[in-house]
Amino acid sequence: LPSSMANAHGCIVGLVDVENTWHADLFNEVEQVQLSEQAVYPAQGTFLTQLRSPRWLKYPVHAAGSNKPWQAQLPLDALPDGTEFDANGNIAAVALREVPAYAQQNMGAPLTEGDEMGLGLLG
Repeated sequence: LPSSMANAHGCIVGLVDVENTWHADLFNEVEQVQLSEQAVYPAQGTFLTQLRSPRWLKYPVHAAGSNKPWQAQLPLDALPDGTEFDANGNIAAVALREVPAYAQQNMGAPLTEGDEMGLGLLG
């Protein structure tokens, strides 16, 4: 954590965009090894969720958490510059971005050997 958030226990300190979730058993052994190198826990037998666009809040916001999906209200002045909202006032995105090719309908990213999910794990 940045030094400004070193004592931010029990706080929300940043935002991420939650993308896709897969069961780890969908990946071959080579991909599971690569994913395990990037993950907190070994990938085998677990669900993996792809996170995108990590960004820090301007300051930590105290919040009670949960081990299940939950909602929190954040002060507007804590949000990163460029934060956008949907019609309901929920955070939509920090900036416009393209949908990855592997997530687009009827399109696929070029796959390399050992990258059946099209995640670009092998470079």
